[in-house]
Amino acid sequence: MGEWRSVTLHLYGQWATLKLKTRVVLQRTLGVKIRLVAVQWEDRPLVFLFCTDTSMTPEAIVCAYCARFAIETGFRDAKQSFGFSTYQVRKETRFVRLVHLCLWAQTLLRLYCWHYKPEPIYGAWRKALGYLTLSQQKRLSASHCVVSAGLSEPHQTHTNGGTQAVAA
Repeated sequence: MGEWRSVTLHLYGQWATLKLKTRVVLQRTLGVKIRLVAVQWEDRPLVFLFCTDTSMTPEAIVCAYCARFAIETGFRDAKQSFGFSTYQVRKETRFVRLVHLCLWAQTLLRLYCWHYKPEPIYGAWRKALGYLTLSQQKRLSASHCVVSAGLSEPHQTHTNGGTQAVAA
């Protein structure tokens, strides 16, 4: 595959130095040529990336793979949080309407939680985020306005059979 070549790329919002090896090989079961890229990134395990566009540079292939993971989290959120995996429609326009409605709902939720910061609850092993995740935003908004309990104001106090309960 040749010699390791050191490159510096902008990945995941920061500059990273990695070592690359590349070669165009024949993928026998499909009978097509692919570009194989071996990536060594600091003390992480060796990773092999494949691309059917053999004219792409190894740097472009690495950047494309890294950008793909941000998209994957969006798909996961769409399936798990918005119910896209269970939404059953027969017309494309109805699904597009659902997408727009969900994006508006998520935007309003993010704006509502804009000034809140997450509490470090994971310990030293996990890097603290500077923003709330979607599930943290949903829990925060649910705790501030409990509509299902008949409360319309956040943290409203009501009596229940002589005892006081605070919805939080």
